[in-house]
Amino acid sequence: MTSVRAGTVESMGAVLAGCPESRQAGLRNPVVERVGYRGRSVTFLVSRTVIAACDRDPKARAIYGPWCGASGWNFALGRVSDPRLDLCYGLRGNPPVAAFGWINPVRHAKWIVVAQPRLREVYTVAGGLPVRVTIVPQRGRPDRAVFHTAQYDAHGVLLVRREVVAAVAS
Repeated sequence: MTSVRAGTVESMGAVLAGCPESRQAGLRNPVVERVGYRGRSVTFLVSRTVIAACDRDPKARAIYGPWCGASGWNFALGRVSDPRLDLCYGLRGNPPVAAFGWINPVRHAKWIVVAQPRLREVYTVAGGLPVRVTIVPQRGRPDRAVFHTAQYDAHGVLLVRREVVAAVAS
């Protein structure tokens, strides 16, 4: 189970330190911080129509303060139209050690489970924002990541299974 903490830019400002675009975010805008097996991410609204995230993996090379990557995208009706793949590279460069992407929760979803070899990670839906998840990228495919997801309601009933394929923008 990943840990999750939700608040506002004002109440969680220290968490956003070094994160690009955080200075443009309104103080009352929502923020969701997630800490999981391989990484940590902070997702926040910059404006009503723009969402951003900063990602961190302890085995990755930092680029922005403590963050190994950052993403931003259009936000409409509580969703993103693209998972915005973010790859974090090892301390000495290649290969990527973590891949981050947004998953849009379906209606009534309480948890999103992401399957990986030897591991399933559970993310709680929070803050009315897409869920930023992380996986260990597949070797030999440094330009994309496949997120195997299942979404469940508050009673543990499976709502949907999806495979989300995210690629580096070209």
